[in-house]
Amino acid sequence: MTSQTTFAQKCPTCGRRIRVPVYYMGMTLTCQHCSAEFEVRDESSIFNDPIEDKSVADVFQTMEDNLQKSGILCKNI
Repeated sequence: MTSQTTFAQKCPTCGRRIRVPVYYMGMTLTCQHCSAEFEVRDESSIFNDPIEDKSVADVFQTMEDNLQKSGILCKNI
């Protein structure tokens, strides 16, 4: 049995949390609960915002914050 990396996304119509394999990123899926169609995307991604609206320092700060939240990066005390 192979495991797939997934993330949770809320259906924009009914609000139900759906576990979506990363493989489907950018595709249009149908909610199995309400049948609404939606695009699979990671709402927390810094790439959802236009990059030109952020300074380089802001982009790096967002990346650092996300890495700390995920446990990949530990802040030095």
